[in-house]
Amino acid sequence: MPVYKTAPFIAEAIESVIQQTFSHWQLVIVNDGSPDLAPTIAESYAVKDERITVIHQTNQGVSVARNNGISHCHGEYIAFLDSDDYYLPNFLQAMTDKIKATNCDSLYCGYIDEKNNSVAFGPPYAEGNILECYALHKQHIWLNSFIVKRSLLQDHHLQFTPNRLICQDQEFILKCGVYLTTVAVTEPLVFYRHNENSATNTLKGKKVKHDLEARQAVQVFVQQHYQSPYKQQILDYLELMHNTNIYNYQRQLWKAIVKDTKYDEVIQDLKDFGILHNYEKKHKIKNLIHIAIINSKNKTLWNLVSLFSKNNK
Repeated sequence: MPVYKTAPFIAEAIESVIQQTFSHWQLVIVNDGSPDLAPTIAESYAVKDERITVIHQTNQGVSVARNNGISHCHGEYIAFLDSDDYYLPNFLQAMTDKIKATNCDSLYCGYIDEKNNSVAFGPPYAEGNILECYALHKQHIWLNSFIVKRSLLQDHHLQFTPNRLICQDQEFILKCGVYLTTVAVTEPLVFYRHNENSATNTLKGKKVKHDLEARQAVQVFVQQHYQSPYKQQILDYLELMHNTNIYNYQRQLWKAIVKDTKYDEVIQDLKDFGILHNYEKKHKIKNLIHIAIINSKNKTLWNLVSLFSKNNK
């Protein structure tokens, strides 16, 4: 459990582990230099329950915190829980029963979007190779619903990429897919909370940049290490997702310039992101023109384009 600025939520996350119907667990909490009361709250639980350990580190990001936590785990399997989310009481029992029945490398369950009180990811609950589940069945495995055999992480030196601000969880899971198969517990057992302070909500240009870098890292990793009849299909799907994300980002920037005239925000976003490149095969000339205009960071040009666009509606 990595911890950073989650004081309002961490007690509920820890309580959801303590209240598990399966009691043979170890909880490793890693304080990533959190400046609020979250570390103090975590320590208060560790004093009362010897199954809870709190580790303190200077702020180095969630990936380093997770790697640090993994290195202090002693169990045969490792589960993950963000300190602003929580488990249903039967999460560990249901997952352990599945482990005993299948002796699996890894497993996952569905989860519930607390904001909408709806199952965000559930059926078809694909099983088999993780990469094939993702690319062929379009199944998304969320880290907080994922459990993996610790020895396999050690054997293949699988870790979270340090300094990755976003998408480090999916990069990790998909790299696991190069080596591991997975099974499913076909019910939602974890709650996802929309924390307005989380990185997924606060990052813009940096978020997209790190998302794309994570996807490219997975592509390279699959290309170098994965052998399967489905390899090219998986690589094609990963490439499609990468290009779709950067194209959507381009469209957001274009809208911010042409329709919303948020020039200062776009300039700041481009400082965080860097140079925008074209990955869209359709309408290539049009997209190249849009990208050149966006990359110019020229407010006068942007204003002319915006006026021209509005006058030609």
